[in-house]
Amino acid sequence: PLLLCVFFFSKSRNTGVFGDSAKETGIEADVWRFYLLYMRPESQDTTFSWDDFALKVNSELLANLGNFINRALSFLSNNFGGVVPEMHLNDTDLELLTGIQEDSIEWDHQMDSVHQKDAVRTVLAMSRRGNQYMQSQQPWVLIKGSDEDKKRAGTIIGVATNISYHLAIVLHPIMPEISARIRAQCGAEALPAFSACPMSYLKPGHKIGTPRPLFTKMENAKIQEWKAKFGGSAVANAEPQKKVKGVAICLN
Repeated sequence: PLLLCVFFFSKSRNTGVFGDSAKETGIEADVWRFYLLYMRPESQDTTFSWDDFALKVNSELLANLGNFINRALSFLSNNFGGVVPEMHLNDTDLELLTGIQEDSIEWDHQMDSVHQKDAVRTVLAMSRRGNQYMQSQQPWVLIKGSDEDKKRAGTIIGVATNISYHLAIVLHPIMPEISARIRAQCGAEALPAFSACPMSYLKPGHKIGTPRPLFTKMENAKIQEWKAKFGGSAVANAEPQKKVKGVAICLN
């Protein structure tokens, strides 16, 4: 079961986050889906806390996944008019693409075997590869250089844009609304059949849509507000209850 520390969910005591109250937070459903799958208790109990929820959203969705996709699409829009340029792959590009293809094959196996927790983490590993690639290749420096440097920047951003679209595809079973948003920003809204090859989508000459941030930061003030609202007035003075199968609420 998913355990929220040592207190049971209780409507009467206002402890726990139920479906209606989850909606009241204003946090979109896909973000809840992400975290619940990320923390899914597949073989052992797991614990929910608001602090960890915010940490995972801010570090994995905002700083990792969202950051990579927004950087890639914004760079393409600002420097290439939103049009995927010609790409001439070198060994660095091929190494990245091989790694993402291997991750994608693993993701497919994980989804087939209903290891969704692992599948979520594999998607995040793909976007982490993309961020590391962008950081090491620095297309924002190359675009200011020689014609050859600019061509190289075009290849880098073409690769990154295709990876962004690939992430939308593997995200679809996990975060369908976010997946649709990414596909719209990539200018290719239809959901294609899964392919482990991340370069089989957006060809040179393809025009993307308008890049926009996918996620917003979870601020500490909101976390404290939710803790107070859903922690229950009686919980602070309650004795911890014996752990049994079920769900309980964490105060911190």
